[in-house]
Amino acid sequence: MNAAPPAVWLALRLPSLPLDVFARGDGYDAATPFAVTTGGHYPAIVAANAAARRAGVAAGAALSTALALAPGLALRERDAGAEAATLAELATFMLGFTPHACVAVPDAVLAEVHASLRLFGGVARLAHLVAEGLAARGLDASLGIAPTPLAALAFARAGEAAPPCASDALAARL
Repeated sequence: MNAAPPAVWLALRLPSLPLDVFARGDGYDAATPFAVTTGGHYPAIVAANAAARRAGVAAGAALSTALALAPGLALRERDAGAEAATLAELATFMLGFTPHACVAVPDAVLAEVHASLRLFGGVARLAHLVAEGLAARGLDASLGIAPTPLAALAFARAGEAAPPCASDALAARL
């Protein structure tokens, strides 16, 4: 009996998704301190760009603290709808590489790419093509590759684009 071919999952995690949905728009200046807030009665910082982080603004900080650290801080309330639309756009983009792609809420897309590897020239070439597509869309993602979707997501969260490895070796890698 023939064994099923090994799965190869690719995870794309967008750690700065709350910022990316605004940075992709017109008028964004990376040199201006910018942060995304939770909104509501006691808003807190969800994410901050590099200029804001240099001023001391950090995720989780109260809005009042962030404004004290960076008085010129540009603010936007988190847009969950735009984040979901961006993830859906990315999942749709991945359908150009495989028929098996899905959103992994809150900030990732998973795609099973084993059947596509030969067509696209292997894992490294496929990862390069995906990275080019992300850059063209103004998105920054960390990539993880593994034989299971959760392991690929764990590698992406750790910032380790690990090559596919045998399932029994995952425990040591994770």
